[in-house]
Amino acid sequence: MFASRSGSPGLPYGMVSILKTLLVSAVLALAFVGVWLKQDVLIASSEELLGRVGNSSEESVKSQDEIPQHLVNVDVDKIDWKSKDETYWRSVLSPEQFSVCREAGTERPFSGKYCKTYSDGDYHCYGCGQKLFDGGAKFDSGTGWPSFNEASIPGSITERRDTSHGMLRTEALCSRCGAHLGHLFDDGPPPTGKRFCINSVCLYKEP
Repeated sequence: MFASRSGSPGLPYGMVSILKTLLVSAVLALAFVGVWLKQDVLIASSEELLGRVGNSSEESVKSQDEIPQHLVNVDVDKIDWKSKDETYWRSVLSPEQFSVCREAGTERPFSGKYCKTYSDGDYHCYGCGQKLFDGGAKFDSGTGWPSFNEASIPGSITERRDTSHGMLRTEALCSRCGAHLGHLFDDGPPPTGKRFCINSVCLYKEP
């Protein structure tokens, strides 16, 4: 049996001091580990959240290129699209799409999902599914709206004189359903010299 510095039974004073130091070190080490684990959990949680956001964004982008629901399992060539009334179009178009397609509105420049898309594929009218443009006809006009130098099928675009907003322009409409698509200008690249300036919300793309 050892005697403490005070003379009472116990561990030698020097050993007590060492044990106290070891105990304090252990407590500090545990505290550090706890903080590290908490940070690790937070980082893992953040990464998981970011992963979910990333996946959600990818799914969102993917869903944007899918055929609109009202065109699925429908023979679009056998429907009289021009007979559809306002109630129908409001039921299948978003408020922005209705404003642009049915009321000749315009989406904000550089806001459209196809503004910077240059991959191969076919661009169709969101309203009736008619093919309008090939991906190969798309070019960067720098205007903030998707631009094409020619329509993919002759007769798919109806041109109409537009004097709105104090300007003289040529309006471009889908020939099958009458949807406003945008405008046609004579400042495009060769060989056509045409620029179809089209709103993204009027289109959907198929690979």
